[in-house]
Amino acid sequence: MTAGGPAASAPKARTGNGSAAVIRRPRAGWLEISGEAGIGKSRLIDELTSLADQRGHLVLRGHGSELERDIPFNAIVDALDDYLGAVDPDRLRTLGADRLDELASVFPALRRLGRARTDTSELDRWQAYRAVRRLLELLAAERPLVLALDDLHWADTASAELVAYLLRRPPAAAVLLVLSYRPRQAPATLLAAFAGAAGVLPEPGTADTVAPAAATGATGADGTQIRLDALSRADADLLLGPIRDQVAKARWYRQSGGNPFYLEQLARSRSFPPPIIAMDRPAAAVPTGAEDDDLDDLDDEVPPAVAAAVGAEIAALPVAIRLFAQGAAVAGDTFDPELAAAAAGLPPSQTEGAAGTPTPAAQPTGSSADFSANTNVDSNVDLNGISSLDAVDVLIKADVIRPTELPRRFAFRHPIVRHAVYVSAGPGWRLGAHARAAAALAARGAPATARAHHVERAALPGDEEAVTLLAAAADASRLRAPAAAARWYDAALRLLPAAVGEIDPRRIALLARLASALDSSYQPERARDVLDEILGLIPSSLPEERAHVIALRSAVDHMLGRHGEARALVLDALATADPATREGCLLRLQLVIDHFYTGEYDGMRRWQREAHPLAERLGDPALLAVSTGLLAGAEYMASGVASADAGATEAARRYDLLADDEVLPHLAMLAWLGWTELYLERFTDAARHLDRADSLARRRGRGATLAMAAVGRATLAGWRGQVPEAARLADEAVESCLLAPHLPFLSWALAVRCWTATLAGDLTEALRLGAHAVRVAHPETDAVSVLAGSHYAEALVEAGQPDRAIDELFAATGGPDLPRVEEAYRPYWYELLTRAELARRDLDRAGQRRPVLGAPSPPEPEPGPRPGRPPSRAGVAGLTADNGVDGVAAAERWARRAERAAAHAGGGLPGRTASALRARAAVELARGDAAAATKAALASAAAAERAGLPIESGRSLTLAGRALTAVGDTAAAIGELRRAESRLRAAGARRPGDEAARLLRQLGEKVARGGRPGGSWRPAFRQVGGPGAGDGLTAGTSGTSGTSGTSAGTLAAVGVTSAGAAQAGAGNDGTGTAAARLSARERQIAELVAAGQTNKQIAAELFVSEKTVESHVTKVLAKLGVPSRAAVGAILRF
Repeated sequence: MTAGGPAASAPKARTGNGSAAVIRRPRAGWLEISGEAGIGKSRLIDELTSLADQRGHLVLRGHGSELERDIPFNAIVDALDDYLGAVDPDRLRTLGADRLDELASVFPALRRLGRARTDTSELDRWQAYRAVRRLLELLAAERPLVLALDDLHWADTASAELVAYLLRRPPAAAVLLVLSYRPRQAPATLLAAFAGAAGVLPEPGTADTVAPAAATGATGADGTQIRLDALSRADADLLLGPIRDQVAKARWYRQSGGNPFYLEQLARSRSFPPPIIAMDRPAAAVPTGAEDDDLDDLDDEVPPAVAAAVGAEIAALPVAIRLFAQGAAVAGDTFDPELAAAAAGLPPSQTEGAAGTPTPAAQPTGSSADFSANTNVDSNVDLNGISSLDAVDVLIKADVIRPTELPRRFAFRHPIVRHAVYVSAGPGWRLGAHARAAAALAARGAPATARAHHVERAALPGDEEAVTLLAAAADASRLRAPAAAARWYDAALRLLPAAVGEIDPRRIALLARLASALDSSYQPERARDVLDEILGLIPSSLPEERAHVIALRSAVDHMLGRHGEARALVLDALATADPATREGCLLRLQLVIDHFYTGEYDGMRRWQREAHPLAERLGDPALLAVSTGLLAGAEYMASGVASADAGATEAARRYDLLADDEVLPHLAMLAWLGWTELYLERFTDAARHLDRADSLARRRGRGATLAMAAVGRATLAGWRGQVPEAARLADEAVESCLLAPHLPFLSWALAVRCWTATLAGDLTEALRLGAHAVRVAHPETDAVSVLAGSHYAEALVEAGQPDRAIDELFAATGGPDLPRVEEAYRPYWYELLTRAELARRDLDRAGQRRPVLGAPSPPEPEPGPRPGRPPSRAGVAGLTADNGVDGVAAAERWARRAERAAAHAGGGLPGRTASALRARAAVELARGDAAAATKAALASAAAAERAGLPIESGRSLTLAGRALTAVGDTAAAIGELRRAESRLRAAGARRPGDEAARLLRQLGEKVARGGRPGGSWRPAFRQVGGPGAGDGLTAGTSGTSGTSGTSAGTLAAVGVTSAGAAQAGAGNDGTGTAAARLSARERQIAELVAAGQTNKQIAAELFVSEKTVESHVTKVLAKLGVPSRAAVGAILRF
């Protein structure tokens, strides 16, 4: 936690009421402050945090650091760690052991309460971010919390990811995030997160995959954006205060460009002689290559006149003081005097602390691990007995450094000043200073992660102990901060002695870990290069090891959408491999996967039939389990459902006999088997294998497998009728996929989340998720990305946009024949096309081509042409109603296709039979043959029940209810609709459940109201009591009893006193209650108002205009005698 900003006060207007107002709001929110270096961001944060402190808020502040961007979680640790060290441990233990373990991976202060996790996947690191979110909620439980993070353009990757997570998943407490950064230097992760938090969907690309808020729609916090610009000349004069030299002020304003900090530095330069220290970056490169990156930003940004002014200020310091300041600049963005003195090389006798204990310094031991050989201290410097605390006092008086809120911790007044001090020392001296800092930290017992920053800059090539330390630091950071780990693996490899003429297993092992860290930190191109380097190091005498690396490199290519390159790599290796060996088998199995990504399902089967006999001859149980599982998948994709089912049975038996260590080398294939079982409707087996794959992937750090298993578990939960659980699992899958370059899996996860939102009735969310899933799908659509456009099309049909739905479905699946979809699953999408055509017909009859189900259009325009996009629906002659074909006739054609696909490929899958039968029932009902429709719909429901698909069964029962109503059998219709509504309600499928409920109401039946979008059902109002009991309403859920009565406090909170409520509860004529005087429509609207719905939402649900709803609401308020909508629920419950 540091103080910073210009010494002079910026004009008050720059703080503004708008930014200060956020401090006064005791709820979750964020304040984004952006602007160039020196523009006043830190000063504005000073003002806001001071105001928050005055109001009694808890204020915690940290910032990114120019020279510490490789230290994991540096910004967030800077803000919270010292404070957490003083929090009551019993209070922290209420978070639970698992969360404390996660938090111990982030905050050193909490390692006394938990152990850093080492048994999880790098893509599971969002669990640590969720734990931080819960920690912030705990800290804000007693008073509002302001967490201010400054200079986030210098944030390490882990801190940037954490901030992005908090923006899309804001704490459910009074936590205000105050976040500042320079736009030109900010990481894409951060920019995309801010865009998402503001509701802007970013363009596809790197940022697109890490822009979760717009993708998930999860941002619930209030946000304010402030962009600071240059001062006007009048404000600049105000900042300069009493200086009378107008010519100088005009020159400074011109040189500074109106930048407040630059202006201040130029004004300060009057007190210093001309600079004697060059401020340009040294021409000689730093040997490690690391520091050049750290110095780029400010060297390129600071105007020469300002750099010279700051340089003159530093040059004017006494030599000994400047030496200490340079040591402080090396020590860290915030520093303690002892470490600064040790880095400067000041002798212990001259750096005694207040307690009189000598500061640890580098002591020559002859071991390069202590980095004591390279001290570079100028023995001619006369230090005149100056202690480190004397130096601190001099630097504070000169306003070079400032105290922070923490004892014995200091910081430079501005990052530009620290930068100037740092580069004022020569490159050679800085190498020695980092060595001394590393030695001092080692003497303190600091962990490898704290020392690696300095060791990376100071160690010499060939230093074995430095290699060991950097590798240890990288290993410790890999799961929670893979970007930092990648940098330290790189550094270790640079220092590793070259092995001449022999295989170097240590280099190969470090390269493998580097590739994994790069893949997990969204650097797939570099990961690909590293895997190529590994292939160059593994000789042909180790064919199995080469095949394994080829499989990894192929997987990276597939994630990048480079399916052709992936296949070429495998085919080249296969051309030189012995076909009868394990290598030849593994390469053939990889080609099965390659053909899956490109949708060449017959090719999958062909290569699998070559590989499987070879696996049987080799006799390896694990390899045979893999081959059998892939065989089942290939047969299913190529329409061989019966053989696929038999293969899945055998594969399950083989996998279940394997120990975890035998499964681990082929873990992704276990997840593949789970997916195959899912589509074969073997749900129990699928759950067992997907759960096992998920568990092992988390424990052993297998990110891609974790993503694959997580999406599978979400899909399975939805199919089994657990929509809220499916949404939760899909959210987790999205979080995992956002942390790595697995675009197909991210698109897949977003598509499943779109589907669950559609089922839950949140069409606005579904459309946004679906549109984003389409955007991140590969332009060269693969088998995984197909689901993005398909589920988006499903949401569009529900939103009353069948035209766009058909276009999107064709774009995703390759056209009317759905060639990118396996034949066994085509009935599902043909049933959707049937519904879309009938919806078009209904819109035509009503004379409207607009959304009619209450959902707005997606937030962005219709995606433009994509490579490989098939002709639009309008160009498919004779298949759709756009070409003069009647809507029912067009629907009939899709229903026939569904029936053919179900009979040919999906005949053994009752779920797909159910889809085809429902399509047939819908067409028959549209034709007017209600009896035939009833028969088909009931048969569809029965098939779905056999498959274990309650939502599909409920949809079919709803259609049967409609058909029975048309036949005139009202009693039977009510029975089927009751079954449908109950089944869909239990599943959390609000959208189809509401349809069944509406049909029941049309038949005069009373139906409890469902819940809010998201899948969890709210308590519904139901009537209780008998004759003479009045018309009291109580909250309760279906099948349970509620309790009546509302406390006076609850009534008062919504503006109604108990007496007033009693009066409002009575009718104007003194009989009954006011609620009893509401008409049926008014009561319906009152219940929806009490449930928290807006007029727009109510209008959408009831198919009326907003003006009609507004009129009814006015009458409801008048009849109930209440002042606000919030009071309606209280009166209904009173």
